Amino acid sequence: MRDYSRFDDYLNRLSADIYSQPEDSGHTDWCKDAIELLPSNVNSVLDVGCGTGFAQDLLKVQSYTGITASENDRKVAREKKRNVRLGDMTYLTFNNESFDLIFARHVLEHSPFPILTLMEWYRVSRKYLLLVAPAPEYWNVHGRNHLSVAYKNQLWWYLTVAGWNIVKTNDMTTADLPYLLTYTDNNERKKAEKPLEPYPGPPQVVEYRFLCEKKL
Repeated sequence: MRDYSRFDDYLNRLSADIYSQPEDSGHTDWCKDAIELLPSNVNSVLDVGCGTGFAQDLLKVQSYTGITASENDRKVAREKKRNVRLGDMTYLTFNNESFDLIFARHVLEHSPFPILTLMEWYRVSRKYLLLVAPAPEYWNVHGRNHLSVAYKNQLWWYLTVAGWNIVKTNDMTTADLPYLLTYTDNNERKKAEKPLEPYPGPPQVVEYRFLCEKKL
């Protein structure tokens, strides 16, 4: 018999490093750019790892639900009258096929078991998944609570194993949104407070975007 009690201990240990993501105009524009991949026949969205739920104002769908693991982010969302709940991205409380689309932007890399997380999203989705993930060739493979940062071919394999059919991919590069990020002296990234000059050198991939559908 499989005893999963130890997994609870492991997850509780990892959850101590969960952090909130304050809103800013740069990340809002960044998210807006990714949402352009949203299919036209989507009426309900589950935004997994939604932060304060700012994407609710951008998605413009009939039904929006956000899931966050941060109590502080949920508090901010309530103040802004957004439909955000506390929850775990791998242990969703929704019935099968509850939403037309799962929107997961910069969240899968926080899962200690990304294939199982993708399978859970497959269960809850009725049609689609829009996955946005950081590119390690730009961000590196580590960071706070970043447990499963993966290269594009690895994410493709994760999605395939979990049952998803990839119908479209789109990479965002430093040439697409050069105003968002800049380098600090210690080679860490931070939010840019004003538009920047074009990124020096050839464009670098910043994030991968996968539009996926459930296999028939």
